[in-house]
Amino acid sequence: MFDYNLWIERAASFTRNLAELAPNFDDVKSEVSVQPPLTESELTEIASKTDRQIPQELANFWLIGSRHCDCSYICEGAQSEIVPQIENIFGNFQEIYGGASLINAAELPQHFLNCRDWAEETWVAEYPKDKSFWLNSVPFVEMNNGNYLALDITEAKDNPPMIYLSHDDESSVIAGSFTDFLTHWERLCYIGPESWMLENFQDESGYINSDSDKAEHLRKMLGAS
Repeated sequence: MFDYNLWIERAASFTRNLAELAPNFDDVKSEVSVQPPLTESELTEIASKTDRQIPQELANFWLIGSRHCDCSYICEGAQSEIVPQIENIFGNFQEIYGGASLINAAELPQHFLNCRDWAEETWVAEYPKDKSFWLNSVPFVEMNNGNYLALDITEAKDNPPMIYLSHDDESSVIAGSFTDFLTHWERLCYIGPESWMLENFQDESGYINSDSDKAEHLRKMLGAS
């Protein structure tokens, strides 16, 4: 079984230590908050308020790891010598930010409502494939721009593929499963996860891949390799 506790422990450690591990930036801000896991009864209560099955991998994260893992960081003021490296990875200079921040399990029913409203009351309603993604996925990361990372339970319920739900573009599968994504995301320093950042690490299949030269350069830049 995937070691959720170890993954969370490494994510929290990376975020706390980033200021020392990333000497290439003038200012690094980070926050770490890891709440205890859910009980079985709490998960049952949350599930009773939804109309979708919670995939087992995500349920295990909340039951074994944390009901709300919230780590975040932002690296500002890149030193001039590494600006070309940043531009080589992302195409232009940007602040580097990210963090292993997953939604609070207790708020899952509200996120379902948000996804349903977006599917039925916006442009998505006119595009069957995107509408299906929004209506048949279980979100686990919410971004400030309105996008989500989610698990598509249309066919597979326990170990479904992972979807990038985009509010202003086509949604797509970017990982084979929840734990596949967690594995690659860790090796990408929990970057983003907005699409303009993740797309730099997608392979020809569209899946996130942490084995590329760009990924290695990112790890070196943030002191993670």
